[in-house]
Amino acid sequence: MDDEEPTFLTFSLRLDANDPIETVAPRVGTALGCALEPGSFAGGPAMTGNVLGIKIGLLLWRGIDAAHVFELHGVPDRGAVRNVPWQEIPIDRAIIDLLRLHGAGRWRQASQDEKLAAAKYDDDDI
Repeated sequence: MDDEEPTFLTFSLRLDANDPIETVAPRVGTALGCALEPGSFAGGPAMTGNVLGIKIGLLLWRGIDAAHVFELHGVPDRGAVRNVPWQEIPIDRAIIDLLRLHGAGRWRQASQDEKLAAAKYDDDDI
């Protein structure tokens, strides 16, 4: 085993929540090639899955002006990186295109304002 830091693909996207998560999750799962099942992500309820060593989390959250949004995250599985530093390759644009081409909605990268707005909420606010 070499001493290089492992490298993982990551993404973090947003979609205005115009449909229920039960409608959005199968579309996202099909586009990503993985089943999304009820679970938890970052300590909150989410639809979760795994693909290419990435833990996927689809969750309903709040954004600017308390509007409901879906967040879609892909991060390394904690078990793989618990005690080691790692490198990340953000693939947001590629996932946005993949989701759009498979009819899973017009996702976007979160703006700084969206990230700041989302940080104001916790699970009880959703």
